[in-house]
Amino acid sequence: MSHITTARRSVRACLLGLLLAVAVLSLSGCASSGESDSALAYCLATAQQAKFVDAAAAIVPPVTRGRAPGTIASPQGDLTIADWRAGAGNGPKFDRVCDAISPAEPPNDLVSALIAVGNIAVGALLALLSASTTARVTRRRQVSDSLRESARRFTRAMDSLVTHKTSRATQGLTESDVLDRMSLLEAALLRAGSLRPRGRPQVRAALQKLEEFTSTLYSPWPESPTKKRKEHGEVLTNLARSVQQRVEAIATGLDHAWWRRLPPEQP
Repeated sequence: MSHITTARRSVRACLLGLLLAVAVLSLSGCASSGESDSALAYCLATAQQAKFVDAAAAIVPPVTRGRAPGTIASPQGDLTIADWRAGAGNGPKFDRVCDAISPAEPPNDLVSALIAVGNIAVGALLALLSASTTARVTRRRQVSDSLRESARRFTRAMDSLVTHKTSRATQGLTESDVLDRMSLLEAALLRAGSLRPRGRPQVRAALQKLEEFTSTLYSPWPESPTKKRKEHGEVLTNLARSVQQRVEAIATGLDHAWWRRLPPEQP
């Protein structure tokens, strides 16, 4: 159940990070909206009209001063700053001039502090998610390496047993040695299945193949002739090779990222 718990924690952390990011963006938008409203009020104030018209004539030609103070000349006559701003295409020009003459406003300490805390929290969550992902990838690769090594030891033990039985050599591994290595392989397969749920059907298939191998291993070896003993050994060897192929497919799945497709299952 450890992988389920880890996944749930990761999802919760992601959701919390998204909520914090939305909160930071909302606070930033509120701060920007407040600054925009205050700048508009400042630029339309009567005391700033002459200053605005002078700046407009310098920044956005061919704007020129009207005859009346604080007005802008147009073919229809002198316009107030508000009327000129409402004209087609004058909104961006108004914003440029307004930005130029507006004094810098002191930042809102509370909003700035909340934004800073939000940024730190989002950064910390992203770092936590990155570290968690790296740890999971490392763990899966360690299990895949252990799985491959267990399969190699199992296959070597099987080869040694078959050689011992078919050549009647005095030295070699026994059925008990093969079963010991098979137990280690089964444990490695179960660990692999717990780390990669999508690979569990392949793990079950490999375990079933091991059960078939065990049944064949427990059957008595023919006493004679030598040909029958070799045939029995070939059956065991083929079963062991089939198990190793399935194990390799499972280990490859562990090495892949979670969004990658698994290799096709061995028949």
